[in-house]
Amino acid sequence: MELIDEIRKRIGKENEDSMNYNGFDMSKTHDQEEENERIDKHNKEILNLFSDFGIEKTRLDCWKGTMFIRDCYLEDEYMFGGWTTEDIILFLINHKSINDIENKNNLLEDKVEISRIITKELRYEVLKRQKWRCNQCGCILKYSKDSSWSGEVAHIDHIFPFSKRKEYSNGEENINESSNLQALCPKCNEKKGKREIH
Repeated sequence: MELIDEIRKRIGKENEDSMNYNGFDMSKTHDQEEENERIDKHNKEILNLFSDFGIEKTRLDCWKGTMFIRDCYLEDEYMFGGWTTEDIILFLINHKSINDIENKNNLLEDKVEISRIITKELRYEVLKRQKWRCNQCGCILKYSKDSSWSGEVAHIDHIFPFSKRKEYSNGEENINESSNLQALCPKCNEKKGKREIH
């Protein structure tokens, strides 16, 4: 059994119609302290399902549909807008041993074939190109939850889906190129799913 299949089995997502799906809850927001505590507890329980892979102590946070992963082996906070639960778990498992690597300049090298992480520079480039508006509905976007202006936290989306990267016309290794990225608000990103929509 492939690793991704094992992950899906543990979270109850063995097929798209599964009624037992139990993934990360990313709906933390303002003015719901008790609910946010419940979300943190729930997400910790999901991680505990994979304690045999050594990822249960990873610190997770989320905000309005975007998951954040903070840990000592990552130089910066990474934003995983649009990632599925299995994508996040797979990333954590693939990177659980990074803590033992002395040269942190090579954190992601050779750990995954192609990383789904969008760099800060690319994120800014895409948002600037779209004039800080959602590419679908046109609402105002902001870089992160800590941005000083009002708006929805931007999700940087692959126009041609990352999950189909082996079929990408410019080559799998270029799936993260700027021309294949767009900024969406959380609602439009959720509606898009894995479809190719410009």
